Amino acid sequence: MASPDALYVALDLFDRPSLVAIMRERALPPNVITLVKIAANSPDAIADAVARTGRSPTELRTASIFYIRQVMWTAGADSYRILGVAPEAPHPRIAEQVRWLMKWLHPDVAGQEVGPETTARVLRAWETLKTADRRKNYHRLLRQTQPKRTGSTRQGRALGIVQRPVPWVMRGDRKSGLRTGFGLVERAATLAGLVVAAIRARSTRLLTPGSGAKSPDLDPIKSSGQPKVRGSVEAELVENR
Repeated sequence: MASPDALYVALDLFDRPSLVAIMRERALPPNVITLVKIAANSPDAIADAVARTGRSPTELRTASIFYIRQVMWTAGADSYRILGVAPEAPHPRIAEQVRWLMKWLHPDVAGQEVGPETTARVLRAWETLKTADRRKNYHRLLRQTQPKRTGSTRQGRALGIVQRPVPWVMRGDRKSGLRTGFGLVERAATLAGLVVAAIRARSTRLLTPGSGAKSPDLDPIKSSGQPKVRGSVEAELVENR
């Protein structure tokens, strides 16, 4: 399944900031330029985002900036990630992304949202990808410095490094913006909760007086052949019934 649009990913992170660590390990979603345009106060981009999600302009801009700062501009991010483009992106697309980043990073627009060191970091990233020769050399450098591994990477297939798929599921309806979430993580947590609840329910039935059944012996001491001294937990459970 294709990754959801960057706008919905940013809104999901805005609603659930605890996902930031997971998102930092994932490849960037499509259309990150939408977030950059919103951060740069593009009237057209903001109006389109409001129509698509039903969220306020303030929410949209805050969510976009939060995603850029927390996911794109992490420590150790490569030049592609800093600029918010895929490693296989064509040169005109990268140049357009840089233009919009610089519009946002202009002091009259960004104000105190970002510092001069961030602007310098973006410019350094652009310098490494500015020409075909520099980009080729940068790819070679990344292949030498980034280990190949099965799992998430930030360089992508263009650099010969395997990326793992993103387990997204769509949540909500179209009016609320089809917010996205990391469904596999949530499903695993739900399943674990159901298993624990089932085990507790079974233990309760086995401990009920007159049931004729004995509680399962899960004591690691007894199972190892050592003498066992039963605690008071099971007795208290029986007495409280």
